[in-house]
Amino acid sequence: MRTDEKTTEFKPVNKRWVIERTYAWSDNDRRLCRNYGLLMESSENMVKLSAINYYLTKFKQALNVILIYLYHYCSNLLFVFRYL
Repeated sequence: MRTDEKTTEFKPVNKRWVIERTYAWSDNDRRLCRNYGLLMESSENMVKLSAINYYLTKFKQALNVILIYLYHYCSNLLFVFRYL
């Protein structure tokens, strides 16, 4: 629907950004750039495998941050307990 009002504000639609982001990360996977599968099930499974890979990578990054934090926290505790 068209209006004659000129607005300068940009208000993003939340659901649209989720869909755009999903398409963006799926374009990064080379297997999803083209439809190599003959069956719909194989294409669907490739999307699922790509999503699993994406979330495992994110989980691994978060786990690394937690482990680094725990390493520094525990090393500080050992330093304090050494002089008690």
